Amino acid sequence: MKRLPTICILLLLSAAAALVISCKPAPTLPEQQPQIRGKVEGLTLSENNLDITGFIFITGTADQETPYSQALVTVTSLTEIYILREGRLEQARYKDIQDGSVLEVWFTGPVTATQPVQAEAGTVLILE
Repeated sequence: MKRLPTICILLLLSAAAALVISCKPAPTLPEQQPQIRGKVEGLTLSENNLDITGFIFITGTADQETPYSQALVTVTSLTEIYILREGRLEQARYKDIQDGSVLEVWFTGPVTATQPVQAEAGTVLILE
């Protein structure tokens, strides 16, 4: 009978440890405003480069919050992709992006001075 409390304590500790290990931090977006918000007008998968996942052509409206109206965005294996579902931010994948999707994109690294601008995506948020 003395073993029962010890077994219960061990079970509770095991359950608590499993819960802590399985908890992932909630995804977060960059603190600054995205560089572009707009509609996907073209989407291509990369077939030759293992680091580059694909390319997205986005058109939107430049304003005080988002400085670019068009961008050709490179998505790499390091790009974080999220989707907003029912007010919750969830992890997503490149294949969740469709022609016509509305995105917000945060660039990483240099941005070309071409029209449209070209940049690598650090974070992509799928809005719809």
